[in-house]
Amino acid sequence: MDRLLTEGVDQDEKKSIVENMIKLVDLYYAALDGHKVDVDRHLRVKAYPHFMEKKGFESYHSSSILGRIYDETEEIIAQQCDEQIQITTLACFSEVESTPECTSLWEHRYQEYLTKSRGLFDLGKEEKNDEFQKLYQHYKHVSHRISPVLPD
Repeated sequence: MDRLLTEGVDQDEKKSIVENMIKLVDLYYAALDGHKVDVDRHLRVKAYPHFMEKKGFESYHSSSILGRIYDETEEIIAQQCDEQIQITTLACFSEVESTPECTSLWEHRYQEYLTKSRGLFDLGKEEKNDEFQKLYQHYKHVSHRISPVLPD
C-alpha cells in the first residue's frame, strides 16, 4: 500500500500493486470464511517501508505521506535529545557560603544521585521516566527534611 502512495512509482508497478492488493483482499475474506490459506510468494512484498521498522527484512526509504510523517517525527525526537541544557547557578545559591560539613554532605549526595541516575539510562522510556520521578521525589524529600546549617 505504501508504494501506491509514493510519488515517482511508475504506472506498471502501481497497476501490479493494485492487482496484488485485490488478490490479497480476496484471500483475506476467504480466510475469514473458511480454512486457512497460504499467501503465494509472488503476492508477498519484497521490501517494507522504513517506517515499519521490520527487523530482518529488506526495507526502502518511503517518500509517501506515512514515510514523511515518520521522518519528521524522528527528526523532532532527535533534536529534543540533542538540545544542550544550560545550567547556571542562581544568585540565591551563591549569596551565602555553606559550612565545609554541609558542602561535603551535599557533594556526597550529588555523587550518590549521579550513581543512581546512571543506572536508569538503559531502562525503557516509561520506566525511566517513572524511576527518575521517584529519584527526584526522594531527593526533594531529603532536601526538605534537613535544615541547612548556615554560618553565623
